Amino acid sequence: MPETNRVVFVVDDEAVIAETPAIILNQAGFQAIAFDHPEKAIAALAELIPALLISDVMMPGMKSSEFEGPQPNIRPPQHTFRVHLIKWTPRANLYSPNLLR
Repeated sequence: MPETNRVVFVVDDEAVIAETPAIILNQAGFQAIAFDHPEKAIAALAELIPALLISDVMMPGMKSSEFEGPQPNIRPPQHTFRVHLIKWTPRANLYSPNLLR
């Protein structure tokens, strides 16, 4: 039986916000890797494909939506893969004022 992929990438431009859930996920038995810049996470995709990618919604230079779709610079087109993506923001009140009411 194939081994389950327990790799999780956590991406946020604020290092402590990326590192905190990565620590918790590692303690829960996942292989979580924190990235403080989205380009670093994209570069890491050339070596390791996570089962889950957790990304801040808005970061300088890149939005989490840019993780969706093809990543032409990391693999030839014949190598496709699927990664689950969770978009989040620690500033929910700025993006969704009714969320916290």
